[in-house]
Amino acid sequence: MLWNGCKKDGQRNDCGVVSKPHHLGTTPWTSLQSVNILMVATLQLGLIRLLALAFALVATWIFLRTSDSFSVRTIRLPRWMAPNLPDAGSKSALSNQTLFSPTDMAPKDIEIKKTKCGLSKPCPFNYFAFRICSGAANVVGPSMCFENQIIMSPVKNNVGRGLNIALVNGTTGKVLRKNSFDMYSGDAKLLVNFLKEIPRDTLVLVASYDDPGTKMNDDIRKLFSNLGSSYVKQLGFRDSWVFLGARDLKNKSPFEQFLKSNPETNKYDGWPELLELEGCVPRKVF
Repeated sequence: MLWNGCKKDGQRNDCGVVSKPHHLGTTPWTSLQSVNILMVATLQLGLIRLLALAFALVATWIFLRTSDSFSVRTIRLPRWMAPNLPDAGSKSALSNQTLFSPTDMAPKDIEIKKTKCGLSKPCPFNYFAFRICSGAANVVGPSMCFENQIIMSPVKNNVGRGLNIALVNGTTGKVLRKNSFDMYSGDAKLLVNFLKEIPRDTLVLVASYDDPGTKMNDDIRKLFSNLGSSYVKQLGFRDSWVFLGARDLKNKSPFEQFLKSNPETNKYDGWPELLELEGCVPRKVF
């Protein structure tokens, strides 16, 4: 018969190639060899796992034997860094106390010291704490705090356009008078009379709002200068100004801030940004 273009003749074809019979499948010996190889591979894998387990057990045993000599050290901070932590020798000291122990981090152990009027630090003895904020444009009114007491504020509804002024006894800290004066369309004589009637030994707190300068005149400027102001002579339309002075000061007051209204630098549309003045004033500043 013809097979791929050659004629078969017995075991040799016309192409000169000896043909051998093809067998489908494998012999029993080949199957046995495959089974043996699979068993050897399984045994090797099991041996590797057994060695890994033995190594882990030995390492754990060594760690447990040596852990008796290991102890947690207590971390202690200097007292200036952790004033609320108990001393090592005190009865309240905790054994094996750690730095981030839940007891130490409890909110009840954290003492927050509040200062009068929210100052950054408390005032010395025989000093008054104060904070004065000017108004913001013509939207937010000014506020004054003296010895942790809010004297004037929008919440109290006792502030107005122009100049807001409070008088405080310079010895006792008692609030004597407070009023606001419209410096845009109000009567300037009212402010002149108010300033002339300030008694001696009186602290004067001033905060501007909206427009403090339209009705300003020479008499008012001179009266504020006598109270210790350095910037009242420059005060004009829509300027920002905060000031603390006193009757009959010999020198200019150190408690004053002033910001001129300038269209090129104004923070708000037509007004400069608000000013904030805080500090500690002695009972005797005169």
